[in-house]
Amino acid sequence: LKTFFEEKKPKSQNDQTLVLMRGLQTALGKSTFSYNELFTAFRSVGATVPKSLPGVIANLRTETLVTGTGDELTLHYTGEDHVDQQLPPLAKTKQK
Repeated sequence: LKTFFEEKKPKSQNDQTLVLMRGLQTALGKSTFSYNELFTAFRSVGATVPKSLPGVIANLRTETLVTGTGDELTLHYTGEDHVDQQLPPLAKTKQK
C-alpha cells in the first residue's frame, strides 16, 4: 500500500483518500471501506490523517467519486479512473 501511495504521489486530501481506497481495493480485493480502515491506511503509509475524514468523504461523494455511507464506503468507477488515469502512473523499471 505504501509503495502504491508513493508512486501515485497524491497531493490533496481527496486524492490521498482515493489512492488509499484504490490501493486497498487492489491489494486486498475489498469493495467497501469503513472510516476506521481509511484512518488506519493513512497511518500505515505515514500520511497525515485529515482532521475531518467524513468531510473529505462528503466532498468525494459530491464529485461522485465515492458512494455509500458509514462503514459501507465504495470507490465509484469514476474514482478508480481518477486514480488510474489522472495521477502519476506506476514507475516502470528501466531496461538497459
